[in-house]
Amino acid sequence: MKNIILSILAIFLLSGCHHEYVEPTPENGIALLQGTWISTDDKESQIQFQDEVKVDIYMGETMNQDVYVLELKEDGLYLMVNGDEDNFEYKINKITEKELSLTYLARGNTLKYTR
Repeated sequence: MKNIILSILAIFLLSGCHHEYVEPTPENGIALLQGTWISTDDKESQIQFQDEVKVDIYMGETMNQDVYVLELKEDGLYLMVNGDEDNFEYKINKITEKELSLTYLARGNTLKYTR
């Protein structure tokens, strides 16, 4: 009986820790983006998403605050940031609760973030 209870408990715990990948859409993408993301290349570089505003932070100082939208295209989900002087377009390669990977289309470089 003890082994059965331990087996059921193990299954319950393992199933609770499993996070299935969900294809991002504009609706769930905005919810997944919310909060602070830290660059995997430079821990001093962070981005925050607060409702429809993207905030770029470096060494604790706010560098930019710009409005953004998500746009679904044939080949995936895109982050469109409307800056004061320029517009920035990123392809969202991956977004989960813990990971964010973007390709900055103007340069073709990939930016990776974690929480």
